[in-house]
Amino acid sequence: MLMLFHIDLDAFFASIEQRDNSHLLGKPVVVGGPSRRGVVAASSYEARKYGIYSAMPLYKALALCPKLIVIEPHFPKYTLASKTFYKILANYSPFLEPISIDEAYLSFYGFEEYYSNLTTVAQKIKLDIQSKIGVTASIGIAANKVTAKVTSNYQKPDGLTVVAKGGEKAFLANLPIRDLPGLGVKSEEKLTGMGITTIGQLSKISPGKLELLFGKQGVYLSSAANGLGETELVLNWQRKSLGAETTFSFDSNSLSFLEQTLYFLSLRIASDLRGEGKLAGGVVLKLRTSAFQTKTHQAKLLAPTASTKPIFEKAKMLFRASWDLKTSLRLIGMSVFDLTTIVKQPSLFEQPQKITSNIETTLDAIRKKHGFWSIVPGLILDQKASLRKLSRTD
Repeated sequence: MLMLFHIDLDAFFASIEQRDNSHLLGKPVVVGGPSRRGVVAASSYEARKYGIYSAMPLYKALALCPKLIVIEPHFPKYTLASKTFYKILANYSPFLEPISIDEAYLSFYGFEEYYSNLTTVAQKIKLDIQSKIGVTASIGIAANKVTAKVTSNYQKPDGLTVVAKGGEKAFLANLPIRDLPGLGVKSEEKLTGMGITTIGQLSKISPGKLELLFGKQGVYLSSAANGLGETELVLNWQRKSLGAETTFSFDSNSLSFLEQTLYFLSLRIASDLRGEGKLAGGVVLKLRTSAFQTKTHQAKLLAPTASTKPIFEKAKMLFRASWDLKTSLRLIGMSVFDLTTIVKQPSLFEQPQKITSNIETTLDAIRKKHGFWSIVPGLILDQKASLRKLSRTD
């Protein structure tokens, strides 16, 4: 089953200031200014106890808490911490959608053999963030973006909450409507005036009535309140003829991450081969380093194929032979060559390949009728929806 992570750095700007000045720890701190006429850019959790939140005018914040400590923003520090944040996430999965300077969605499409327990992965991510950035993060794990985002906020700060697939509506039911992402102040006031204060109450209103009251936002509110939402991440992947490549959000030298990327590219190329009724006789691997040096390597396959496994295994062999295990990469590309429509000469490897080919051909027929993502290998079953909306260039 599909599960997505929403990772959010806790009170980001304020936490960075507290990290760099121990005298600020445990005290009500806001980042903002430079004068009383400014607004709060971020507030520590100690300040939030006084009802102080982002975008509040500073003079109001000071009225609520006369002992409030106001720090002018230091954006270079925040930018550096954000870059580290995204590098950490990119080392776990290439399927990363940045949302803002301090939050992102993460998927583990096809990586189940590497990550058998996603809760353990989330705990490792939190530890990495704490040790490398010096702040805490909260993570929500759920089957769609909206629920994952709400979930990450559930046990802040330093929270980790998992909502099992099918339990979204029940989890959301008792939460206040203001917890729904995208619900504006005016819409909240309108719903409150109708006696609707919880997400569960909102879920009971018909979609048609909500659309009549709020327009297109009403459709979203109905869906979100019922635990539904987008499951697809916006990624940077391109198809190039019978090849595919991906440019990472951040350079990486993580062996597991890079080989996981090879698997996904192999899956797409094999699918494209079968769609065109072709077999590949060889694989080309393209690597681009963080210094923008590009190298290509190629090798023949034991027998022409349109199956994922032999293409992936050959690509992995090329990769391990050509990469030094330490140079950071910014792009991986793969393509195939020596294309044919039949196996020219039988070999010892033909029979098992033929069996696999028959299975994959049957799967292709199902996909042709119901869509590519209607059926996928068990290896990537949990994450099949996260890559359906990709930027493709033929």
